[in-house]
Amino acid sequence: MLTAEFTWKDKDEFLDAVYWLRQIISLIMGILWGYLLLQGFIGLFTFLLTNCFVVYLYTTSYQNVDDEEYGGMTEILKEGMMSSFATFLVSWIIVYSAKMENIDPTL
Repeated sequence: MLTAEFTWKDKDEFLDAVYWLRQIISLIMGILWGYLLLQGFIGLFTFLLTNCFVVYLYTTSYQNVDDEEYGGMTEILKEGMMSSFATFLVSWIIVYSAKMENIDPTL
């Protein structure tokens, strides 16, 4: 899975790898965005763009899979998107709220 051009025995194994890659990226980005106190559309847009870009690079450059075997690049990019978005939002909100709690509102 982590080696380049890994031979996938089953279509679902590759899609599972994409799913878990997204989850890891989402958790890291959510923690980072919360720590940096990012807000609003900029945080959401940069997450979606970065998440899709990393999965695209992983699929085309690192694994060199034929996206048509998996229903096209759109299907690969949709794999696990909503659950990774939820992971991102929860981690972002928790870290952001914890950090804002420590900021003096009188400043």
